[in-house]
Parts: sequence; structure tokens; C-alpha cells
Amino acid sequence: MTQDGLAAAAWVDLRHLAQYVRPLIRDGQVRERMAHVRGARQRRKVYDLTVEDDHSFTVGWVLAHNCYVIPVHDDSIESIFEWMKQAARTYSLGGGVGTDISILRPRGAPVNNAARSSTGSVSFMELFSLTTGTIGQSGRRGALMITIADSHPDVLDFIKVKRNLDKVRYANISIRISDAFMRAVEEDGTWDLVFSHAAIQWVSDHQSLVPRLLVPFTSMGVASAALALAFYLRRARSVAAPAAAREVPLTNPFSLTEAAKFAALFAVVLLVVKAVQNYLPHEGFYVVAALAGLTDVDAITLSMAEYGKSGDPNIAITSIVIAALANTLVKAAMVTLIGGALLRRAVLGGTVAILAAGGFALLLV
Repeated sequence: MTQDGLAAAAWVDLRHLAQYVRPLIRDGQVRERMAHVRGARQRRKVYDLTVEDDHSFTVGWVLAHNCYVIPVHDDSIESIFEWMKQAARTYSLGGGVGTDISILRPRGAPVNNAARSSTGSVSFMELFSLTTGTIGQSGRRGALMITIADSHPDVLDFIKVKRNLDKVRYANISIRISDAFMRAVEEDGTWDLVFSHAAIQWVSDHQSLVPRLLVPFTSMGVASAALALAFYLRRARSVAAPAAAREVPLTNPFSLTEAAKFAALFAVVLLVVKAVQNYLPHEGFYVVAALAGLTDVDAITLSMAEYGKSGDPNIAITSIVIAALANTLVKAAMVTLIGGALLRRAVLGGTVAILAAGGFALLLV
């Protein structure tokens, strides 16, 4: 560290730095030497604040750290092993490391490789631990802290990992407890375990599909927003008194029955998609998409997204859009059968515009 840097770090006037440094040099806590400094023409006086044996910082009046946060940048094998490389180099220079594994997908989540499903974030803790224990530091091991979010689906496995004394021996572990979790504890409420990076990871796994899907879905979204705005403005100009509002009956969106229905539908769609893939020409997918879209779009979307990884992405994109258009048509039909004349005219006109926007955009991609 240069004289300027040391003075700034210690909050000491550069003119008075020498009187602080001399006692430390005498006690062996600071080493003074001449060295080349980037940007300077001549060698300058610098101070080494580290202990020669273990590179730890010992200057009492300078707040210095030799522990570093090394993040796992994304949910991929490449990022995991890049972390190991950076951590190994940090340990070799005497530093300690902290990291968080919340970005890694939970156990059982789908992956785009031969494994088909992930072993989970906790499974990689042993790799991190072994990296820490392998790199020596003058007779002592490196220091590692691994954390995980309190809402990650693997948090229970994380808690239990230390029960096996032969695993993760070279790491300390800690759960990042949030204010929301503590409020749930105080109120005796429920706590959901959710992988918050799932949507981001889905986009990452389907990079070839997402940009081209944005065109038709953005077109349909713009058409919907424009029609909604037009209806709102027309309603605002109307002098007629609004009809009395009726209470809308609410149902539980987390019903186990509904979840079971979706799981069954998803399984059927997967089976049909696989059968079409094996026995029918490419156009057969479009029929399946249209039929699946009559009831639910999610199942066919997930199925075709997976198909798009190894099959024809054009077929996957077209099938997803067809399913969305079919689902929109079904909802319009329901309004036509159930709703009044005024609502029927508005929805049917809007549906035609949305279908036209989606169909035209699909031709562009």
C-alpha cells in the first residue's frame, strides 16, 4: 500500500503518517520498502500490512479484511467450477471465503443435461468444502461460510447436512433469516419455500425460444391493453349510472384438487406430445396445441418448451402461440354464452383483434 493509500485508509493526514507508522515498523507489524507503483515513473515507498507467514492483517488502527464474498454468478456447472477456481486462489493467498448457494436450483428441478433432474444446491456444498480443505495455509485450512435463503426449497436439506460428520467438514453454514420469516414466526403463519430464480432460469434454459415468443405475445398484449383503454375511456364518458356491484365468489387458488387436475392434464399432454412426435407429422403438434389450449395453456407450453430444446424450435413456438390463441377463443366463447349483449359485443370485438394481432405476428417469426 502506498503512503497516500495508507493515509486514506487510516483517516490520517499524509503529513502526520510517519509518526503513526514508525512504531508499527519497529514492532514488525508493518514492513516498509521501495517498489514500482503503477502510474508512477520512479519507485516509491510502500507499506506491507500483511504477516509474512499467513498473510493476515494485524494493524490495529487500519480496518482490514482478508475474508471475501465470492458469489456463484448463475445456476450452471460453469459458474460452480469457476467459484472453485477463484476460492482456491483466494485460499492460497491466505484469505477466507463466504458464498451463498440460493441461486442454485433445488433438488429434483429439471436440468438440460443427461441427469434430467438436479441433485440440488446442497449437493455442491461438499465440493466447496473439499476445495477449502485441500488448499493449505501454512498449517491451517481456509475458512468458508456457506449461506442459503430461508425461502429456498433446499433449506431443510441444508439444515440437516451437518448431521453427517463426514460431509461438509471444512465449512460453516448459516441460513439467511429474513424479517418476513420472523414475522411469520411471530404470527404463527405459514412460510412458502420458493425458488425465486426459476423464471430467470427458464428464460436461460430456453434462450432460443423466448425472443421469438415475445413478438406474438407482445402483439397480443398491446392489442389487449389498447382495447381495455378504449373501453375504459368510453365508460368514463358515459353518463349512465354504474350498475350495482355484485360480490364475486372467491375460491382457494392453492387447492390440492386443482393442483392434482393440472398434474393429470400435464401428464396427458406430455403423453400425447410424445405420441405425436413418434407417429404423426409435424402438423400433428398444432392439433395437439389447439386441443390442449381449450382447457389450459401451461401444460402445452411446458411440454413444447422442452420439445424445443431437442426438436424443431419453429414447431414449439407455433404450437405455444396456437394454444394461447385457442385458449383466448374459448374464453370469448364462454363470455358469449354467459354474458349479456353489451359485454358480448365488446369481448367478441376484442377477441378478433387479439387473434388477428397474434396470428399476424406469428407469421413474422
